Amino acid sequence: MSGLLAIVVAAGLALLAEEPRVVVLGPAPPVVAVGETATWTVRLEGFESRPSLVLPEVVGLELDAGPPRRDEVRALRDGAVVPWPRSAIDVRATASAEGRFVLPPVLVGDGDVAWFTEPSAPAGPDVAFCEVVTAREEVFLGEPFRATIRFGFADGFLDSSLVPLFPRRLDVPVQLGVPWLAGHPDARVAAIDDGDARTTFALDDRAGTARRVDGVLRDGRRFTVLELERRVVPTASGALVLGAPTLRYAYATAFREGLFERTPADRHEAVAAGAPALVRVRPLPDDGRPSAFAGAVGRFTIVATAEPRALSVGETLRVVVTIDAVGDVEPGAPPPLALGDGLHVLGRRDEVDDVGRRTVTIDATPTHGDVDAVEAIGFAWFDPEAAAYRTVETPPIPLAVEGPPGPVAAETEAGAGAASEPPSTVRAIPGVNDLVDVRPVGPSSDGLAEAAGTILPSLHRSWWTGA
Repeated sequence: MSGLLAIVVAAGLALLAEEPRVVVLGPAPPVVAVGETATWTVRLEGFESRPSLVLPEVVGLELDAGPPRRDEVRALRDGAVVPWPRSAIDVRATASAEGRFVLPPVLVGDGDVAWFTEPSAPAGPDVAFCEVVTAREEVFLGEPFRATIRFGFADGFLDSSLVPLFPRRLDVPVQLGVPWLAGHPDARVAAIDDGDARTTFALDDRAGTARRVDGVLRDGRRFTVLELERRVVPTASGALVLGAPTLRYAYATAFREGLFERTPADRHEAVAAGAPALVRVRPLPDDGRPSAFAGAVGRFTIVATAEPRALSVGETLRVVVTIDAVGDVEPGAPPPLALGDGLHVLGRRDEVDDVGRRTVTIDATPTHGDVDAVEAIGFAWFDPEAAAYRTVETPPIPLAVEGPPGPVAAETEAGAGAASEPPSTVRAIPGVNDLVDVRPVGPSSDGLAEAAGTILPSLHRSWWTGA
C-alpha cells in the first residue's frame, strides 16, 4: 500500500513531458540605453545531452551567451515517471546603437539534430517580412549554391507609410541586416550580377541594391518584395547556418501636409526578424579520389592549345589550357598541369573569370630535339550530381623541335660498342636537369650530381656542366 501511495504521489508531482522544445523568454529589461545590457533566456527542455547554441548576428547588438544552468525534474511520459532534463542559457545583448531590436532565431544543436527557436515577438505592425531561402537543402563540400534574401511590405505600406531612417536618400528607406554577406567562417559568399537590381536601401552599414517585384502573393496578401542573390560555396562540412536577416524600418500613421512635402505627425521604429537557413554540407568521399584532384567541384570541359607547333631548342612554346565550367561550379585550386619530359616551364599564369572559366597560360621551352609533343594533360573534378570523381585528358599536341638529341639518345650514340659505358637512363626533371645542353654526369655527396668540365657560373651549382 505504501509503495502504491508513493507512485501516486510521485505522479501527482510530475510534469507532463512533451517533445523536446526550446523557448525564448525576455528581454529583461525591455528598454535600455546605448551601452547597457538586456538579457534573453533560452530555455531548453528534454535535451539528453548538453546542447550548444549558435547565436545570430544582429546589427546594433553585441550578443554573448553565458554558461548553461542545468537541472532535472520528474515528468510523466508514455505513462511512466521519468527524469526530464532542463537547461537555461542567458543571452546577453549590449546595445551599440539606438533602435528597436528583436532576437532572431537561435540555432540549438544536439548531436546531428538542430532546432531553431522562434524569433522574439517582432515590434510594429504585421506589414513587413524578411527571409533567406536557399536553392538546396544539402550540398557537397565545395559545391556552390544560391541563397536569396528577400524583404518586403504589404501593398501600399511602402509608398504611403514608410519614413526615412537615415539622412541619406534611398529608394526604400530601410536597413536590412545580414552580417554573413560580408563574410562567413564556413563559406565563401559572393554577389551575383543582376542588371535588374537597381532599387537602393541600406544593407548592414552600407548602401545596397535589390530587384523590386510588385504584387507578390504571400499567405493571401499582396506584398512589394525586394530580393538579392548571393553565391555561397561551403568550405567546411557539417551544418552550414546562414543567419537570420533582420529588417529595421520607420513608419508613421499620420502626416502633416506642408507647402512642399508632408511630414510625419508621429514616428515609430520597428524591426521584423526572419528565420535562418540551414544547409547540410556532405564531405567529399575518399574512395576513388584521383591524385590529380585539386578541389574542383561541378562539371567541366578542358581544352589545350600550343603555339608554335614548330620551333627550335631554347625557343618559347606557349601552352594555353582552358577549363570551362558547366553551370554554376567551383573551379578549385590551380590544377597540377604537367607538359611532359623535355619541356622546361619558364612561367605560368592562372586566371579565373566571373563565370568560373579557368585559363592557365604556361610558357615553356624544349630542352632537346627529341621532344615531339605536349603530353596529354589530365584534369580531375568531383561531380556532385553523380557523387563521383571524374578525370579527363586532352589529346597530345604534336610538336616539331629542331636541336640536338636528348640525353638518353646522345649517350646511347656516344657509348655504342662500349660495354663498360651503359647508356644513361636519367629522366629529365623540369627545373632540375632539363636545361638546354646540360646534363648531370655522376652522383655526388649531396645525392644530386657531380660536376665535370666547365661550370656554368649563372647557376651557382657545382654539379652542372656543359655537354
